[in-house]
Amino acid sequence: MLKLRISVAELEIGMRVLDLDRPWLETPFLLQGFTIASESDLIAVRQYCRHVYVELPPHYPRVVHGDEPRRKRQAEPKQASALFGWLRKIEPAEAPVKAVAQQLKAAAPAHRQTSRLLRTLMDDVRLGNCINATAVRMQVRDCVESILENQDAMMWLAQLKAKDERSSSHSLNVCILAVSFGRQLGLARQALEDLGLAALLHDVGKTLLPTALLHKPEPLNAEDDQFKRQHTEFGRRILMTVRGLPGVVVDVAYNHHEYMDGQGYPRALIGDRIPLMARVVAIADAFEAMTSTHYYRDSMAPDEALTRLRAGAGNQFDAELVEQFVAMIGVYPVGSLVELDSGEVAVVINANRDRAETPKILVLRGTDKQPCRERVVDLADAGAPRVLRSARIGDYGIDLQALLRRGLRLKAD
Repeated sequence: MLKLRISVAELEIGMRVLDLDRPWLETPFLLQGFTIASESDLIAVRQYCRHVYVELPPHYPRVVHGDEPRRKRQAEPKQASALFGWLRKIEPAEAPVKAVAQQLKAAAPAHRQTSRLLRTLMDDVRLGNCINATAVRMQVRDCVESILENQDAMMWLAQLKAKDERSSSHSLNVCILAVSFGRQLGLARQALEDLGLAALLHDVGKTLLPTALLHKPEPLNAEDDQFKRQHTEFGRRILMTVRGLPGVVVDVAYNHHEYMDGQGYPRALIGDRIPLMARVVAIADAFEAMTSTHYYRDSMAPDEALTRLRAGAGNQFDAELVEQFVAMIGVYPVGSLVELDSGEVAVVINANRDRAETPKILVLRGTDKQPCRERVVDLADAGAPRVLRSARIGDYGIDLQALLRRGLRLKAD
């Protein structure tokens, strides 16, 4: 039987998987050889594999054996990927990992410009002005490009939290997380741009809520919470009037607070009736909110937030997507703070793709938790300390903004 090696991003419902890039016993698949029958199958394969071997489809123009390089298809497939029916398939290329200092230099302008545009957009909506869909789409395109090229840096920038829940920083951070998540799921470029646009505008309805409600220094009572829930309907109304936005943007703004068990709002949708992109953004939105400081509570460390997401899997969140998100964030995200078993405190500056528990770090506090001579340590090196626990952004007086302003000029980075 002829078989073809493909990226898991190319898998479609109906394809027959003949072999994996890892032993079958290391996966939950019961049969050695099976047909992709559902979205769940697609997500499961993408979680455990990077490449698979499939039965050669009839639309390939020539015979290909095993790992032999294949030629470019003569025609675009008639049907797009079944997981995201409105996108075109891609075969992602893995870009070389650049040092975070180099990435930050390239990523900062796109982050700054998108933040500035979003603040202007929110102000315009409050004043009753129309959203400039063309300008927003162009900026999101640049933001997506920066995430694809400099994901570690953009994830670092997403750690720069604002205490103001009304601030545009939350929506921009959700955009970064959602696009990075979409990349993890194997979305094509156009789909990533649509997802980024939807994530950026998911909370636009909050612009019509009273400032006093958004800034309330204690948890909301039942009456206030009910009123705040109207932001999904407000967002839907605002975005329905904007020409040039893809339908997914309205879907996400309206449905990102729906729960898988039907206990969400505004329509109490259940399971797969919730639009897929709304389920994606809901996870990014919740993680960003949990790791941010609010007027009435402190932030959580990333690992605690991921534990909360897993606790809500199947009830509040799509369980399969939660596992994919956890894999994307990793054990110690870039830009997160960690305490070492040596007693020192450091910030993660580069993730280790092969051994997630051993990232590259920048030590900022000594064993006495006071500022020390900074040094870069690769935790994968022999004799290096181990991470004892994650810390919250802002712990130990560490200011990531100040660190960013001085440019991370690190000789060893």
